[in-house]
Amino acid sequence: MRVYYLTDRTSFSIVTQGCNLKRKISLRQQKRLGNQMPNARRVDFGIPKECALTRYAEQLVIVFNQPNYEECFNNFTNRLFKDCFAFVRKELQMDAYPEIALIYVYNELEYKTLEKQSNWIYQKERPTGETGAFVTTSEYGNTIYLNFEPLLALLREKPSLVSAFIFNFVLRLVHEILHCFYVEEKSEQEIHEIQFRILETFFGIKLPDIMKKEAVSGYYRKDF
Repeated sequence: MRVYYLTDRTSFSIVTQGCNLKRKISLRQQKRLGNQMPNARRVDFGIPKECALTRYAEQLVIVFNQPNYEECFNNFTNRLFKDCFAFVRKELQMDAYPEIALIYVYNELEYKTLEKQSNWIYQKERPTGETGAFVTTSEYGNTIYLNFEPLLALLREKPSLVSAFIFNFVLRLVHEILHCFYVEEKSEQEIHEIQFRILETFFGIKLPDIMKKEAVSGYYRKDF
């Protein structure tokens, strides 16, 4: 299996070669999902056929072959978000948990504008480059804003990239959910290490150390 580091650094792209995903995503669906494959660099690791990542990928391929695939796709991503939240809460063994809403931002310019306007309430460190998601808070609770355009672009190239979409989607969500749970208790390096431990358990996979032990200090600054 090949894993790609995407340009925003917070994400990876998995190409599951040999994964038995035979159904095709139509050209019309590909155009609806996105127009560009994100730039990336890769590392290799194995993905078991019976792991949760493979099962989610198989479910997503089925989704795209439904007549009402757009509605099914929305239901799938919403369910995956709920699964992530419940799993993180269980792993952290916390009885009290924050209220979290998820907003998909399909336009990258709009996402960048929203990001500049955000209050970054939970971050002791701010990213120096592009991000895949961020979280804000208000009297009504927490809101995760997800930059959806690069994720959708992963689905355009070929059906095997459904695993890449799922991995990146969950990676971004888990990172921001952890910020909501820990508030300002953890540094970005600590969040980085916790998120990969959770990802390994959630998906039932073993990730290489080059991903888990990456030093992220160069991607954040504290002087703001």
